[in-house]
Amino acid sequence: MFDVGFWEIVVVGVVALLVIGPKELPTMMHTVGKWVGKTRHFANAVKTEIEREAHKADELKRLLAEQTELAERYKNVDTTKPAVPIAHHADNPGVAATANIINTDSADQALTAVSQTGNASKTSA
Repeated sequence: MFDVGFWEIVVVGVVALLVIGPKELPTMMHTVGKWVGKTRHFANAVKTEIEREAHKADELKRLLAEQTELAERYKNVDTTKPAVPIAHHADNPGVAATANIINTDSADQALTAVSQTGNASKTSA
């Protein structure tokens, strides 16, 4: 941080020894050390808080992007039709049978239509 070499520190120490005196120099160095420690502690606390807030901001950006993506997906969904056709039992129309999601050819659609009307007669496919 500071470009201070060994000889510059020696010169500052000698000047401090001459100005302050040998009796007060250890007390002053102790006080300076305390203030430097407090300053470092404060700087580390500020740095940690800034990193924590930056992490929160990144998390909020990620959540906002996910929410936007879900909103785009929901826009493309037709909510007037069910996503999976549900067939009802011919005996009891109130009870839903399992839907055939894999095969949705015309024969299955005709069978589903027959099941939904409750009519068990054959239809032409």
